Amino acid sequence: MDVPLNEYGAWYYPLMLVLVAIDASVPPTPSELFVLGAGPLVATGSLLLIPAYLAAFLGCWLGDLALFYAFRLRLTRLLDRFTWGRWIHRNALRLTRKIGTETTYAGLIGIRFLSGGRTAAVVAAALGGVARRPFILFTGVGSALWAAYMMAIGYFVGTTTGLPAWASAVIGMVVGTLIGVIFAMLLTLVRRWRGVRPR
Repeated sequence: MDVPLNEYGAWYYPLMLVLVAIDASVPPTPSELFVLGAGPLVATGSLLLIPAYLAAFLGCWLGDLALFYAFRLRLTRLLDRFTWGRWIHRNALRLTRKIGTETTYAGLIGIRFLSGGRTAAVVAAALGGVARRPFILFTGVGSALWAAYMMAIGYFVGTTTGLPAWASAVIGMVVGTLIGVIFAMLLTLVRRWRGVRPR
């Protein structure tokens, strides 16, 4: 019996996990392309569904936890000693100001679906004093939903278009971005209706 792990999995799973984890602190990391690309690869049998999903989920969850504790324990002072660290710190705060400083548990789940929203939500939670245990729980739920959502988009695009995995990932990225834009617009309308403005 041919095991799909032998084709791409030996390097794809760990690489995706690491990239998704890094993406929490460095949003330009192309981790979404790898998660979206996993969908078509699962559809063609080049990757196994469960390991691919676990890699995306654990990468997202562990990256969130690392960023949360970096800001909660004020380890950002260590980051500020390096140029790349100051860049991470500066842009994390910029994203937080842009999206807002709401630290509700629903925000930890929903805002991650916006571009840069994952970083902003985690930093806002750390600076806003969200308790550790609820954060671990809700960011875990958000990570699980995000991984399923991204892989589902990639799987759907891959099975409907029949394009190579990389092309399906690019199309899935566009589709995911459009969905994120629509979500952001709806969030903005809700905030205006409630009279809430990002600080």
